[in-house]
Amino acid sequence: MNRKIIIPLLIIAVIATVALVPRFIPNKAETTQQSKPGGDKAKGKSEGRTVAVSVQTAAKSLITESFVITGTIRASNDIEIRNEIAGRVAGLHFTEGTSVKKNQLLVALNDRELQAQYLKASAVLKLAKDKEQRQKGLFDKQIISVEEYLTSAKDLESANADLQLLKAQLEKTKIYAPFSGTIGLSTVNIGEYLTAGTKIASLVSTDNPAIEFAIPERYASSIAKGMKVTFTISENAASFNAEVMAIEPRVDEATRSVSIKARCIEKDSRLLAGAFVKVTVTLNPRDGFLVPGDAVISDIEGYKLYLNKNGKAVPVLVKTGFRDEKNVEIVSGLSEGDVFITTGAFLLRPNAGIEVTNSPESRAGINKEAVTSDSNNGLNDDKRRGDSSK
Repeated sequence: MNRKIIIPLLIIAVIATVALVPRFIPNKAETTQQSKPGGDKAKGKSEGRTVAVSVQTAAKSLITESFVITGTIRASNDIEIRNEIAGRVAGLHFTEGTSVKKNQLLVALNDRELQAQYLKASAVLKLAKDKEQRQKGLFDKQIISVEEYLTSAKDLESANADLQLLKAQLEKTKIYAPFSGTIGLSTVNIGEYLTAGTKIASLVSTDNPAIEFAIPERYASSIAKGMKVTFTISENAASFNAEVMAIEPRVDEATRSVSIKARCIEKDSRLLAGAFVKVTVTLNPRDGFLVPGDAVISDIEGYKLYLNKNGKAVPVLVKTGFRDEKNVEIVSGLSEGDVFITTGAFLLRPNAGIEVTNSPESRAGINKEAVTSDSNNGLNDDKRRGDSSK
């Protein structure tokens, strides 16, 4: 009985399902047709989309192209006091670490033996002079021959030379300061026997120190006598000034650098000879346009900037000059007052609509110092200074 009721009910359910399913499945053609208006609308939105960008007004500012290299402080005079002849130290006439004056006696060696030899040579010279005078008188009277007179004259010359030699040796037993300066630590003691050439102390002139450094050869043509440079000493923020006084007339083939000496303008007790310094050399100060590196776009045509022209991004070809990690110098292609795009430029296409998100402030009067730091005395980084054109 139940079985007869269930089978008709199942048949009715299948028929109802077949009849109702098409109502819930959309027709493919209708779906495609209905999608067209919406697609056209999206396409229209895409074509009218604007790009959010930041802009800046072009204004010239002072550009200083600089690089930092290492150098060394050199004293105007720096020597080691050494004895020229061997002898025993008879006196030390200086105090270590103090100032001494030019021609001040510093060291005296024992000269008693040389003094005795000098007295003997003086007596021999006197006898030679007397003999030469007598022989000359006899020669004038034609009593003796020319050979006899010449022999006495040569004896006189020899005696005089012996005396001068001893006089020079006696002078070497006294060592005087050749210039004013500060004397260092003594390495000898009174009574000590010194061989010739023994170091006794160092003498350094603390007036007008200089700095020595080497610049890469690519900068050589930009350096001239009288140029000013600045430098700092290790672990000290104070900056000092120096003036280029001499330039090596040749390039070192091993390092491809040119040696420079600059005289320190300031006098300071911290400027010790031999100290390590960092030298900043500034080249070609000039007025120009400096823009952020992200604003410059490179493509097959060259370098470009996008200008804001009535809400449109208009590309212009530019020629670049000096560059550093953040900024690029624009040599040509940009004019005073042009509003150029700084951020978002890489998303743009020619004549694309833009939406400015900032105020295009001018940077006129701002000193933009572009600094590159060349390691190993500035000899191996040639990429940061570019002069690129179309």
